[in-house]
Amino acid sequence: SVAVKPVKRPLVGSSATSPPLASVSISPRPFLDDATLRERYVLKRLRESEMQVKALTSKVSSYTCHDLDLLLGRIAELDDEVCSLRSQLHVFSYSDFYENWAKVTELTTENTSLKSDLSECIRRALGAYAVSFRNALDQVDLYLGWALPRDMFDPESRVRRGKLVPYARPV
Repeated sequence: SVAVKPVKRPLVGSSATSPPLASVSISPRPFLDDATLRERYVLKRLRESEMQVKALTSKVSSYTCHDLDLLLGRIAELDDEVCSLRSQLHVFSYSDFYENWAKVTELTTENTSLKSDLSECIRRALGAYAVSFRNALDQVDLYLGWALPRDMFDPESRVRRGKLVPYARPV
């Protein structure tokens, strides 16, 4: 809102921006002295409203018809651009969704094959571990000149509380 000081105007007569007020008989004393508080409040609001009307009228008159045509043209251009961008977004999101879905499917199959390859590598490594362990025991046997008991050196077993216990194999 625009803060404008109210201008004191005569209470009787016409103004260029407001309709003429009803004629009131003028007493020798000033009009506002005889007015009630309610009338004073109404007159104050009327003056404030007139000032707001003047301020808004000056703002509207600062816009020429040419400026309004330019603004309306720009609004139409922006509406067309928004519609175009929305249609492009719809097409993009639709195609992008299917491209991403294909990529997810491809990555899922690749993940499955990598998991199976990892399982195979682990299986081979564990097999190589057992073979390597047996070879090491054979080398110790050759070095010592006698055979070590194989059940004590079973790579698939462990000692628990002084007893040889086989490892539980996950299913």
